[in-house]
Amino acid sequence: MTDRQTSSTRRVTWIILTAILIFAAVLRVANLEALGDGNQYYTAAVASMLQSPSNFFFASAEPGGGVSIDKPPVALWVQTISAAILGVSGFSVALPSIIAGVLSCALLYHLVARRFGAVAGLIAAFVLATTPISIAVDGTNNLDSLLIFTLLLATWAFIRAVETRKLVPLLIGVTLVGVGFNIKMLQAYLILPALYAFYFFGAKIGWGRKIVNLAGAATVLLVVSLTWAVIVDLTPTDARPYVGGSDSNSVIELALGYNGLARVTGNAAPGGGQPNASTTDSIALTAQINPPPGGAPPNGDDGRGAGGQGAPTGTEVGEPTLFRLFTAPLENELSWALPLALVLLGVLIVSERPRLPLGEKHQNAVLWGGWLLTGMGFFTVSRFYHAYYLATIAPPLAALIGIGAVAVWRSNRTRLFTFILIGGVIATVAYQWITVETYGESILIARLAAVIALAMGIVTFGVSFALPKWRRIAVPALVASALIIPAAWGVLTAQEASTNSVLPAAYDGARSEGMGGGIGMTDVLNDAIAPILDYLQTNQTSKYLLAVSSSMIGAPIVLETNEPVLYIGGFNGTDQIYSADSFATLVESGDVRYVLTGGSNVDQWVTETCSVVEEVSVDLGSFGGGLPGMRGGQPPAGFEPPAGMMPPGMGGSMPALYDCAAAL
Repeated sequence: MTDRQTSSTRRVTWIILTAILIFAAVLRVANLEALGDGNQYYTAAVASMLQSPSNFFFASAEPGGGVSIDKPPVALWVQTISAAILGVSGFSVALPSIIAGVLSCALLYHLVARRFGAVAGLIAAFVLATTPISIAVDGTNNLDSLLIFTLLLATWAFIRAVETRKLVPLLIGVTLVGVGFNIKMLQAYLILPALYAFYFFGAKIGWGRKIVNLAGAATVLLVVSLTWAVIVDLTPTDARPYVGGSDSNSVIELALGYNGLARVTGNAAPGGGQPNASTTDSIALTAQINPPPGGAPPNGDDGRGAGGQGAPTGTEVGEPTLFRLFTAPLENELSWALPLALVLLGVLIVSERPRLPLGEKHQNAVLWGGWLLTGMGFFTVSRFYHAYYLATIAPPLAALIGIGAVAVWRSNRTRLFTFILIGGVIATVAYQWITVETYGESILIARLAAVIALAMGIVTFGVSFALPKWRRIAVPALVASALIIPAAWGVLTAQEASTNSVLPAAYDGARSEGMGGGIGMTDVLNDAIAPILDYLQTNQTSKYLLAVSSSMIGAPIVLETNEPVLYIGGFNGTDQIYSADSFATLVESGDVRYVLTGGSNVDQWVTETCSVVEEVSVDLGSFGGGLPGMRGGQPPAGFEPPAGMMPPGMGGSMPALYDCAAAL
């Protein structure tokens, strides 16, 4: 190839890559008007972290510093910096996620293209840019987008360690995974088996040296991962917030418990206890508002987990089964091209003879395939996680499609691998069509994609025999036909206005029409509690403006007033932070005067000791004339809230405002 041809090829590559990145950005900002304050739990934390260095370091959930967020602080630190520059808003806290999402597409292109060429990199970048759950997550202020970008940076460092045979890139890689731990704890470690196996079997250095290097890297990983946790745990408890989500006021316990083993077993709610009424009622409401296809939770699950006990499962992620990721309610999030990725992983594995150290194709099979399969295994067997966590395995899925397609394209075993690819594409598109129908859609583009895939399969089969030179065009076109429906669903995800920034999700078909993708439950509370805020600010005489059962009620108040609000039970009311005696001490010291009852373990003490404020009332009723956050403020046809149900964090009783001045 001449220099002029090379320059022209590079120019075309950069034009296409730029177009993909612009498209990715557009998809992630398409519905910012529906973002509102974003995930108010995190947004309120950002507002509080701006108020003092202590709140910033400990990731305080509210300005008073009573309880911390139930995750580590790194992603929130980034969001706080953004908010310090742009002001606290849904956009400012979501901006780091949007940027991270687009940069992840660019970085994935680089990681794939540097070894398998521009075509592989462009395919990978496009798949990641249009993956529905990636679009949904990247447009919110949830923490996964920054985690994914950090893990891709760690992947880059490990690749450099294998290529250069040097220790420094390896240590940089584990340091970045440690930073990931300080974003979402053990979720960051899902990539470790793939990274360690990639280095151990791929680096061309002595086995003894590799063992020593990996042992040293593991030490660095633990130090980076646990430094913040150890500092927090060693800080006197009266000099820091209670560790939200933990049972023993410990970050280490939080990492191993609620954010660790409990995710697999599903046996614990935040704070180590069973979900209270506020938790299960909110899940039941979610199930009615946004049910899986067929109108009922899978396997008769009521949203409370197995047998109606334990942590919330079932309605959002289904029950653990072998084909969990390929069936509702998860298949619309990520799995559109997953069959093709697994087929191409198989092609990579058999495309060259095994040897040690591993050859290039096997290295990438271990790296990207290991990351994907480890994540699939976790999300298949675990009982307690949110569907949007699936975004963490979108990068390896995208990489395998790009790398595998080019491996088929370049293979010496032309016809065999081409036939495997044809079968994989046709099977994948058939699965996609069935999934579209499952979610109540009959979009024209699905039928068009099926026709294109079948036609390209026939064409590719023909040219493999008669015109082998045309494979350079036929194979990429065949792969592209399997990406039409996922990309279309990604566009629908971007278009579908959603007020549910707490649990972002891919477009869920005709069931969500007129619903805005879900109900913003905190909007209910914004309107219901608004009448009491003027009264509280006029009569405030204590450190905390108000004490409430959970962040679900308190976070909107923090964002409205920018004043301390005590979260008695942490995130959703299950944290055992205060007993009646310790809460009484807060009241007696003058830190708390006003309390909003409903769903709190100190309600009995409050109702017996304090007096009801007659001047104002909190009327949640049965949500009155509709649920704020829905299009037009009206619930979907046939929707009725569960009898006696209060919004999340309110328990099962009608809340009331109490004045505890008499107890001071």
